[in-house]
Amino acid sequence: MGAEANRTEQNPIATDSEHVDSLLEAARYNDLDDVKSLAAIGVSLDSKDAEGRTALHMASANGNVDIVNYLISNKVDVNACNVEDNTPLHWACLNGHIEVVKILIIAGADVSRLNKHEQTPVDEAAIGGKMNVIDAINTAVAEVELTRASTGNSSPEAPDSGPSSPTSGEGRPQRRFDPAADIHHRPWVVEILIQLQQRHMLKATQILEVAYLKANLKLPKEKLELEKTFLSLLKSI
Repeated sequence: MGAEANRTEQNPIATDSEHVDSLLEAARYNDLDDVKSLAAIGVSLDSKDAEGRTALHMASANGNVDIVNYLISNKVDVNACNVEDNTPLHWACLNGHIEVVKILIIAGADVSRLNKHEQTPVDEAAIGGKMNVIDAINTAVAEVELTRASTGNSSPEAPDSGPSSPTSGEGRPQRRFDPAADIHHRPWVVEILIQLQQRHMLKATQILEVAYLKANLKLPKEKLELEKTFLSLLKSI
């Protein structure tokens, strides 16, 4: 009994590799009860294994929505990176788990985060030909930004990006301009895009392709003129 009390006081469980492995296995195989039990005895839900994987990585990779929601409700790091700098969103996109993708983005997952292979979560979906995932990403991002604009919350600083050549002078790949990630610092543009989507029943991918054209062509910023320009561009999609 005394030994158990001392064990609890020192709380080694939070970093015990055996318990961390059990947590990740529970998240992988959708065992919410085990996840909760491990959390109850002191295992940190943000614990990482030797490969840098978290419970959220495993749940996201396998489309386990209930566990993803539970982990997020307990304030885990949605942008935690493994040893390859993959986030849970990378793996959810790679495996095509649309509902998890939406949940992660709404919770603050970074759609433009690069892994060690210079790939974003959007790239992971594109490489696998999962256009439905890309559409879900664009829709979720647009919804988040529209909500932010309507509540008056300022958007975070946009990443330093934009149209660029595929490689830098050193031959290292650069992140492509990603409308889903980069349009967020122009909330009034997002508002127009959402209105156009609702009015013309267009997919988010089509709407954001128009946003991409707007960014490259540097079209007029007046809202009325901008909407007219978008409408004319829509005919060519």
